[in-house]
Amino acid sequence: MTSFSWTAVALLVFAGNCFAAVDQNKLATIVKDMLEKYDPTKQMFSMAVSIPVKKNTEQDYDIDQVFTTENGNKVKEKILSGGVYKEGRIVAAKVIPRKENKKQYIHAEFRVLENFDTLLNNNYYDHDLLLFYVFGSPCYHKCTNEADKENILTKLRMIQKWKHYAFVFTRPFESKNPQMSTTPDQRREALKKLADVSGGANQKLGLENIFRCFASNNQMQCISCSTNGEVADACV
Repeated sequence: MTSFSWTAVALLVFAGNCFAAVDQNKLATIVKDMLEKYDPTKQMFSMAVSIPVKKNTEQDYDIDQVFTTENGNKVKEKILSGGVYKEGRIVAAKVIPRKENKKQYIHAEFRVLENFDTLLNNNYYDHDLLLFYVFGSPCYHKCTNEADKENILTKLRMIQKWKHYAFVFTRPFESKNPQMSTTPDQRREALKKLADVSGGANQKLGLENIFRCFASNNQMQCISCSTNGEVADACV
């Protein structure tokens, strides 16, 4: 099985305490390496990673402190088997069918958030960056539907424990199931609901902390989903 290692030099650089100042080129480097090591076209998956500050710095975060060849293989084996990997600074899972109805699914990002205590209980949020990744943007009918018992809106507040965080996806959600199909306006509304999630002191998650990272002309690029405070067209 191939290694799930990350590049040795994969840093996020911030200005002050505002995550909106993320260097999106460096974010793209991290996402590109992740997707090359784990092909999301085969498995819909989600991952939360708490990335520690690089030694002797205050605002540089180094993913190489989190992943090694050994734990990389464990991550891949666990999620491919249908389990949830939840060790150290990593929580990861793929979408799985329900046992009672194989045509219905438990979404990957919900499964990750269900096991988020692995990160919270270790108090990583004091200095780390929280990177929450999901291959497809959270869906309108389930993940961002307050009436659905498996929506992610309430649990997503937990990532705001971190001073720095980013919510990243690769593709706007699309479903082959006609009952789950969505319009651009519905996908836009879903992202607005994510952005409006409130954590402590009514602080919102914020569109400026939501990014779409995807390959274009064989190069990975990350774009902010915020354009003048509205959802960017490229994210829907």
